[in-house]
Formats: sequence, structure tokens, C-alpha cells
Amino acid sequence: MEIRIDGNNIDFKLENEKTVGEILGQLEKACEKDGMTITSVKSGGKVLSPEELDAFFVQKTENVHDLDIETISGKEILEIAKDAGGMLSEIAGRLENIPVLLQTGKEHEAMKNLEHFSSEMQKLKNILPLLPLAGINEEKLLIEGLNPGEFTASLFPFLTEITEAIEQNDTVTIGDIAEYEIAPRVDAIAKFLAEI
Repeated sequence: MEIRIDGNNIDFKLENEKTVGEILGQLEKACEKDGMTITSVKSGGKVLSPEELDAFFVQKTENVHDLDIETISGKEILEIAKDAGGMLSEIAGRLENIPVLLQTGKEHEAMKNLEHFSSEMQKLKNILPLLPLAGINEEKLLIEGLNPGEFTASLFPFLTEITEAIEQNDTVTIGDIAEYEIAPRVDAIAKFLAEI
């Protein structure tokens, strides 16, 4: 089997590994020792989705000809987190400004700001679980006493409310939720990411 990590061929000798999952387990352990983690797995030229991985893991080693693995290091995770913090700080300011935009007839700009916020939150969901791999002490991985996943989950009820307000074209509620509920929480996440 040909195995590449970040585009570089590696010399991996099969010992007792019978399945692809066992090989990937060994590779993940080696990556963790180097302060890295696997972010994607490709075989036969195809990147495997999370849904496809379980079936792929049980494949016999002789049935798989190649593995291409992408990794990310703790340093890269911190750089992405800091960049995300800067972006979220900017977004928090835009969210605070939504009531003014709605009152001055700039609904389109207000909705674009909400879409941008939603897009950045999706990216954030991918990076937050990786923060412990960056070597950060657990006590520093708290936002207002909650772990990052719990804190971002506290946004979900407000996202539901703002979606309902958008459907009802209730600009007052949209503005209030954006300015007083979502913006301060986004700002707290931004400060947390900037400080780690």
C-alpha cells in the first residue's frame, strides 16, 4: 500500500494491521506525537466524507492500494483560530449595526451580514474541536466558564429566533437579537480566540 502524508510518501511497514482503520490508528498516534492530527483521508483519488469513513476503516489492507492523508499542526490550528478571532470581532461589530441598517432601509446589507456570520460560524465549528491539539491548557479553553462547544451552542436558540423573525419580516426582533444577544457572544468568542 502506498501511503502519503501531506503529499510525502512514507515508509510504513505492515505488522499486525489487518484493516485500514488499524493503519490509520497507528498513523494518528504518530501524528499526535508530532503535535498534529489527521484532517482528511483520500483513497483512489477521492476524499472520503465522514459518512464514508466507517465503511472504509473496516476494509482489508490488501483491498486498498493508496492512502493520502492531510494533517494540521497545533501551530496551524492556533493561526487559524487567531484569524477566526479577528474575523469574528469584525462580524460582532456588523451584528451590532444591524438595527441601524434595518431602520435606514438597508435590509439587504443587514441580511448579508447575517449570512456572513452564519458562514463563519460553520468554519468555527470545524476548528474549535481541534484547539486541545494545539497544546492549550484545559483551563484556558473556557469562554465565560463554558467550553467553546457549549458556549457556541448557547447561540442556537437565538439563531432559531432570528430565523423566525426573518420569516415574519420582524425587523425590530431581528435587530434586537443581533445586537443584544448574538453580537456580545460572538465578541466573547473573538476575544477568546485572540487570547489563546
